[in-house]
Amino acid sequence: MSNTVKLTLKDKAIVYFVASMALLSLAIIFVPFYTGYIDQAFANKLIWTDATAIAGIFSYFAIKMNQAMKKQ
Repeated sequence: MSNTVKLTLKDKAIVYFVASMALLSLAIIFVPFYTGYIDQAFANKLIWTDATAIAGIFSYFAIKMNQAMKKQ
């Protein structure tokens, strides 16, 4: 017995979009930070924004999995 949660195309699109935006924003944070264009405080704010977006993905899929388990 395997309880697999099927991901729809919309779910996959959301995941790939947010993951690519997270990676892009990390690159946007770290490249100017290491070259000295932005300071530590501004980089920390951007990193927390990025972490919030990634936590949003995990909570979205936790809700989806919870709904899938209730349907069984």
